[in-house]
Amino acid sequence: MQTKIILFFALIAFCLSSHCSTPVGQHFTQTEILWDSWGVPHIYAPTEADLYYAFGWTQMLNHGNLIASLYGQARGRGAVIFLRWVQVLAGNNFNAIFETPWDPQQPVTTPRGLRDKERALEFSAADNNTFEVFHGESYVAITEFGEQVRAKVLLTYGNATQPHSPHVGDQLTLFAEKKLRDAWLSRQEVEENLAKREVLER
Repeated sequence: MQTKIILFFALIAFCLSSHCSTPVGQHFTQTEILWDSWGVPHIYAPTEADLYYAFGWTQMLNHGNLIASLYGQARGRGAVIFLRWVQVLAGNNFNAIFETPWDPQQPVTTPRGLRDKERALEFSAADNNTFEVFHGESYVAITEFGEQVRAKVLLTYGNATQPHSPHVGDQLTLFAEKKLRDAWLSRQEVEENLAKREVLER
């Protein structure tokens, strides 16, 4: 049960920060998804609705089985699962998991920061005497803000969970070597590292 709870919230966090990107204020005549060589989808869409549609499409391609499974397990039980998650981390003391606890005088800015900042991964046995990462530290980013934004990132256990995807665990070697990879933020960078181009029609 604990594993399912943690996976559910890890998936939510992953989907919200899953690297999909689109330029703001530009006009596009069709919805285009550029998949880079790390399996990261970069979306160019004419409308906000088309953007969200494409985002959902990419998530189901990368994580369809996992999303369907966890949705089925968690359906109608969000509050119960969140409470259990807090109990697992902090017992009955909700504030124990935060560096700055909840303050009714500062309801917008508190609580903030997690106390436990240890880097950790959890493994399960897989085929051929190997182990697979199923939980733990996931997205890491170092961002430089300037005239041109630059970033080094890592999605520890890859950008996909679907069986047979080449992007399941393809970033673990970098993690083991304590390295990050470049984040391709411009269309030119994506085109230079393009693995697949996809056009969606609704």
